[in-house]
Amino acid sequence: FPYTTLFRSILNFQLTNVLRDVKEDIERERVYLPTEDLERFGVSADDLRAARRSPEFAALMEFEIERARAYYREGSTLTAMLEAKSQPSMRAIVSIYSRLLEKIAEAPEEVLRRRVASEVAEFRAGVRTSKDFTVQEAEQRRKNGTWVWTEMVSNLVTNAHTGALELRGVTRDVSERKQ
Repeated sequence: FPYTTLFRSILNFQLTNVLRDVKEDIERERVYLPTEDLERFGVSADDLRAARRSPEFAALMEFEIERARAYYREGSTLTAMLEAKSQPSMRAIVSIYSRLLEKIAEAPEEVLRRRVASEVAEFRAGVRTSKDFTVQEAEQRRKNGTWVWTEMVSNLVTNAHTGALELRGVTRDVSERKQ
């Protein structure tokens, strides 16, 4: 199993989370952006605390967003390496996180003001609704070897910017219901 691909996939999700949570983390006196990157671009924890929008912060965010995009590209082959019944969940996760990253990229300075919400969070909060969702159930193996039933509520949409067909959705554990 190519662990570099797995590692890159994990990094892309984690880096996306770090970028999304800048404001929330600094309010808790935490900074998860790499120290070497903060120093390289001349951004301090005080700048983050003060929500200081600057060319330095913009350059830092551009660098981190491009790094995350590279991790997504490098990890893109992981889904095909998974068991067939695990692939729909991985596709949904990749779609959700990559859309979140692109939402951050549209207005990177927003992470200084608020936690940028994913499409899934907005859907769960009732901001977006659709009558065209499909529901799939699949049994997936956990890291510990046990199996869990998941429900994937999703829909296919066309990306307005690229014209590409994308899967948007929510995955949740429904094991209790299946017993």
